[in-house]
Amino acid sequence: MSKSLNIKPDMSKTTDIIQRRAADRQRTAMAAWREIKADLEAVGLEPTLFGSLANGGFRAHSDIDVLVKLGDSGMSRSAVDRIVSKASHELPVDLIIEEDLTESDLEALLADIGRTSKARFQSLEKQFLERMTRLTTAS
Repeated sequence: MSKSLNIKPDMSKTTDIIQRRAADRQRTAMAAWREIKADLEAVGLEPTLFGSLANGGFRAHSDIDVLVKLGDSGMSRSAVDRIVSKASHELPVDLIIEEDLTESDLEALLADIGRTSKARFQSLEKQFLERMTRLTTAS
């Protein structure tokens, strides 16, 4: 008579690993965003973060969504793309140049961005950094 072994994978360990990897990637993405923002501001541009990193929905496979208005800065799209690529720490970035959008697409995007206020982003960033500190000290 053969006994069947009831072996269950340790789901809590798997879940912990997945959560740690997602948190590591989010930390890397936040650092990349700060660098992208600083580098673009240094050349006179004002980048806007939107999407999952801005609204708290960032996951392990998310990208960084950035809107940039070139205006009369004299910067080319390729120069902005090089700055962003260098600062992104090899994370995918969805770089949207405001001037490339139709008026209706820009209005829709700005309305979406408006739903994620600067205060909300700062609150999420603070919560994230506190959580990372707890995870780091617990390890």
